[in-house]
Parts: sequence; structure tokens; C-alpha cells
Amino acid sequence: MRHPAATLLLPFVFCLGANSLAAHSQPSSPSSSAEGPSPSVTLPSGAKIELAVIRPVWALSAKAGEPLYAQVSFPAIVGDRVAIPAGAYVQGTIEDVTRPTRKSSRAEIDALFTKIIFANGYTLELPGASAPAAASGAPAAPSAEAQSEVLTAIKIQASVANDLLLDNGAQVEITLEAPLELNAAEVAQDIPLERGPQPQQFKSATMC
Repeated sequence: MRHPAATLLLPFVFCLGANSLAAHSQPSSPSSSAEGPSPSVTLPSGAKIELAVIRPVWALSAKAGEPLYAQVSFPAIVGDRVAIPAGAYVQGTIEDVTRPTRKSSRAEIDALFTKIIFANGYTLELPGASAPAAASGAPAAPSAEAQSEVLTAIKIQASVANDLLLDNGAQVEITLEAPLELNAAEVAQDIPLERGPQPQQFKSATMC
């Protein structure tokens, strides 16, 4: 998690004569004080982030521990403010792979998304993983490390003949399990630098 930078407001100084100072020395009301922009922007729990896979996951070689790389495909918005611009990179790890069989065309990848990397170098840990179920079927208590990650089950329709489980450009949606606070100044500086993914940039990696 990142701590937002404080915004420093510098008041204007006016030079007044003695009589003038006395005449204008009435205390200002709280409502008349200027308020600067909030130093942070927060995506609430339950917010969804749309991603596009930028490195394929191969059916034969995919295994737990391998990295999974994606890019934000649509901006995440809070009110009228951009919290995560399209184009930011998202890093994750494959936790488990269920491959299709001859009897079932359903495959599944459990991915743990841990980090967002902005074009200006601002890096943010993702919050609030749902704890994986324990062997008994009861929910396991989330560890301190798990609380800074997002666990997502990616369900795929694929046959045993497919050489890919996730191709370039595959759409993935993650849901935040806890609020995500971002430094508003860093986000504002990053927006002009980001280039959102374009459909033509994704070329299928399949050899079939």
C-alpha cells in the first residue's frame, strides 16, 4: 500500500496599515478557508479492474509459480476522477492450473495479482486477497502477505487440442476485496504518460 503525499497550501500575505489591520481583524469562519484537492483517491472494496493479458499462458507448460502479466484495459474511475488509467501494468503469479480433459472443456487458472506498475514508476501493492479454502473446506485465515494481494479464478473454455490457455489480449476482470488507496498526485502525473492497450497490438500466439 502506498501512503499519499500531503498537499501543501501556501497562503497569500497582504501588508495592511495599523487602522486597516484593526478593521479587518475579524476571525475568519471555517467555511471561508480554502480547501485543496484530496491527496488520495480510493477505489472501494468490490471495485472491478479490467485487464488484458500481455503474455500468453501455454497449456503444456503453465504451472504454479509462473508470472502472469496484464495491462489495465479500461480506466478505473472513482466519481469523476481516474484512479487507475488504462495502460498501467499489473503483475501476478499463477497459483494453480486445472487443465481441460477429454470429458470436460473447462479449464481454470488461479492467479494471484499483487502489484500495479504505472508508467511514471509509481508502484502499488494490491489489497485484500480472499483466503484460499483449507483442505478441510473451511476458509483459511489470511496471512499478512495474502492481505496485500488479489486472488482471481480465471475460468476458460478450452479443449485438450488447444495449445494456449490464455492468449495475448485475453480479458480478465479482478475484484478488489478491500479498499485501494492511491496517491492522487502520482496518478495525475501518470495519466499523460499512459497508453492504453489497442486491439491491433494483440496478435494471437497460438501455433494451432
